[in-house]
Amino acid sequence: MKIMKLGSLLLASACMLLAATWAQAQAPAAGGAATMYEEVPDMPMNDIQQVMHWIKVKTTGEKLPFCWRQSDPRGVGTIPGRVADCPATYTNNGATCGRGADTIGAPSQLASCPSGYTNMGLTCFKGASTYGKGCTTIFKKYPCREGYTDNGCFCGRGASSLSASSMTCPAGYFKSSITQRCHKNCASGYTNTGETCFKGVSTLGMDSMLCKAGERKVGARCFPASGSCFGGEQEDAGLCYKNCKPGFHGVGPVCWQNCPANWAECAAGCAKTKPSAP
Repeated sequence: MKIMKLGSLLLASACMLLAATWAQAQAPAAGGAATMYEEVPDMPMNDIQQVMHWIKVKTTGEKLPFCWRQSDPRGVGTIPGRVADCPATYTNNGATCGRGADTIGAPSQLASCPSGYTNMGLTCFKGASTYGKGCTTIFKKYPCREGYTDNGCFCGRGASSLSASSMTCPAGYFKSSITQRCHKNCASGYTNTGETCFKGVSTLGMDSMLCKAGERKVGARCFPASGSCFGGEQEDAGLCYKNCKPGFHGVGPVCWQNCPANWAECAAGCAKTKPSAP
């Protein structure tokens, strides 16, 4: 409610102005008895206008005891509570927690064969090998390297094959019993499908939803421990709105200024007298 309240300075100036006007009106005609006057400083025109406006407002308030109230929009109301939290990687879909499918690349690699062998897919192979040396006689013998056979003047080693069971995989991989290749270990919840890690669609019920400490869960929503709206809000007609500032009260999406004590509310205004009953 905007009713101007001027300070004591303006009120005092108004009195001085009125006193000066009255003194001039009471001055005797020329030749009469001597009269003493007090010098009153002139008021700026802006101050005079404010004084006159204040007098007008006060006078109007007595003759027409009604004023319009200030209003302050506070936005559209929201549904009480908040959407409950779902487990990590899941999304709240209203009555369920859902998680879509996901695929991560996980290329395989050849398994390792023992030293000297080559991975041929399903076996490890080491080819034949010979090398020359001093000829062995009954008088002197020239030994061969381990794994080679002494053939007189040379050492020989035949070809060799090992089964896939001799193959090994590095840490973080496992060997497929079908392909004999090394496939990557997938993260928890994923399944290795050969060259990828796959996680299928998953749906959880409302019992998997969670609320924060100090909240209570009702269905798929979280509410304060008491009441329906969280801090800084108030419920009105089933919706939550921001609290109004001091001196105002809320009606739906609008905060209305409170009427003075002993005044009656008249829609968007305030009146000193209540309307008569029809």
